[in-house]
Amino acid sequence: MGLDCPWQHCAEAATAKESEWQESNEPPIASRSLAGFVALCRNVWRRHLVPFAGAFVTLTSLMLFNQIRKQLPQLRAAAAPTATILKVFALSVPFIVALTLPMAVLMAVLRVFTGRQGNREVLALERVGVTPMRFAAVVLAGATLVGACALAWNDQVVP
Repeated sequence: MGLDCPWQHCAEAATAKESEWQESNEPPIASRSLAGFVALCRNVWRRHLVPFAGAFVTLTSLMLFNQIRKQLPQLRAAAAPTATILKVFALSVPFIVALTLPMAVLMAVLRVFTGRQGNREVLALERVGVTPMRFAAVVLAGATLVGACALAWNDQVVP
């Protein structure tokens, strides 16, 4: 008596379904519909929001605390009033945001795509007909939006 895999019937059914998809020249519904593309965009962007926000707040806070740690003794030694000290730190926030925005985006993208690859979601998306180019278009659209916001921030607020 041989050892049978308990999931063998599932693998056979998946192989049969895959051969049906290969025989038909029509792409699956997910790759044809605009609603599927919009749902993919929302899903990808929603998954990036929490890691981005967490990384952004954490990095900005750490850099601001580092700035306070470095400059507060000098400002206290100069007998600067409290309002001036707060103004100095408030004016350093735009520069800190300009530094932490790219780092937060990198951390969010790495977090999301390593999680997706670990869950084999990219492979599943390819199986249902979402091409890698379509998936890349969603990510590039988000990158363009973040890049435009960063450019406007660096051009208008930071100087």
